[in-house]
Amino acid sequence: MAAMMKAAVFVEPGRIELSDKPIPGVGPNDALIRITSTPHKMAATSSRWACAAVTATRQRRAGGLATLSMVRKLSTCWLPDAQANLAPIPNGLSDEQVLMCPDIMSTGFKGAENANIKIGDTVAVFAQGPIGLCATAGARLLGATTIIAVDGNDQRLAVAGKMGADVTLNFKKCDVVDEIMKLTGGRGVDSSIEALGIQAT
Repeated sequence: MAAMMKAAVFVEPGRIELSDKPIPGVGPNDALIRITSTPHKMAATSSRWACAAVTATRQRRAGGLATLSMVRKLSTCWLPDAQANLAPIPNGLSDEQVLMCPDIMSTGFKGAENANIKIGDTVAVFAQGPIGLCATAGARLLGATTIIAVDGNDQRLAVAGKMGADVTLNFKKCDVVDEIMKLTGGRGVDSSIEALGIQAT
């Protein structure tokens, strides 16, 4: 009998089932990993969390790996295209310290990449929760000269300044559009990143 593993199977929108499946053959570009930590307590029917479940795994020989995977409290996971989906975890860091990197950090960085930021651009990042803060850092890494962080929480805006924002605007205390137009001499921003996920922003 073939060795089995648990698999999260997308049956239909909004319905995910865990079922036993044979462990696939691991090819030269794949990895079979052991899961050590996950930040989400997912319901089997929650497609949002199933898609965002993050796994940290340790590999003794290579010093550790982190990966994004669609799994739920499983002990083993097959990962295709391992070279593109795994990244080394530096020695000395715990699972808890790196667990959000493949989920929160990569989402924020991808938002900055999708904004097509060029060196010297002015960028506005709306919402400074964990993803927005990572988008702010990503905009700085991509070469934005002026980053405007927008949020309704002064503590988050203070952190945004530490993550690379040049200007912070609290939408509860000012008209954000008017302020951005003043800051840019009426030109507006080159790119904007919406990191909250609602139409109002």
